[in-house]
Amino acid sequence: MIPAEKLKNCSALATAQPCSLRMPVAAHAALILSSAAALKPALAPPLQPAGPHGLPLLPSGESLVLDAPGWTRGIGTGGRVWPASAALCRYLARTGTVRGKAVLELGCGTGATGLTCAAALNASSVILTEGGSEGLLQLARRNVDANQRHLHCDVSVQRHGWGEPVEWTPELVVGSDVTYDRDAHDRLCTTLKALNAPAVLAHQHRRVASFLSGESQLDHFLAAAASAGLAVDRLHEDATNPLAPVSILGVAAPR
Repeated sequence: MIPAEKLKNCSALATAQPCSLRMPVAAHAALILSSAAALKPALAPPLQPAGPHGLPLLPSGESLVLDAPGWTRGIGTGGRVWPASAALCRYLARTGTVRGKAVLELGCGTGATGLTCAAALNASSVILTEGGSEGLLQLARRNVDANQRHLHCDVSVQRHGWGEPVEWTPELVVGSDVTYDRDAHDRLCTTLKALNAPAVLAHQHRRVASFLSGESQLDHFLAAAASAGLAVDRLHEDATNPLAPVSILGVAAPR
């Protein structure tokens, strides 16, 4: 049973941000929020200062070396470090969620999130997965090579298209800005379910896109997750960039 206080807080949030927080009653009832809430540890104080792209600084005080050329060279949207990646890294750094875990990143793009897990957050191993262009995969590999001296564990880059069979058994799945494309939500949920591990995802709110489609991208993802039997909880709201607020989502491992 969801505590009354939590229901009260959720209600207040939905009232404050109706375009991004509301979800269909049926889908809301289907989520097992108490399971996903186990991913919600206490937050340490905010990190200051931040490095390039808003990512946490490394323990040495240095920053990751990231090639992030944007859409050029046939790379596509994954060639940029989006605000959701920085928000997810800040959240993971403040909670210690990654420490000692075998981590798999979905839709890694530049590899910023997974590399932060390996270089600053004490992951035991990191697999960066990406289903985009070959140029994007090569970009992630170059970024791994450029940061070898900072890495405290093994980091590999693997091709994976959501919905395809998985061959890994991670202890934690992470993904930043992987929920923006509603056409990919069902395939994303198929992969999350197959990986059978808790996940922490960062969803960047794009209010114009949600307005044009008539439904928020987040609501659509929550409905897809509920249909797949995945329990999702809203762990944290990051408004560091007020023009691109980010919701941190916890997805419980399937039972």
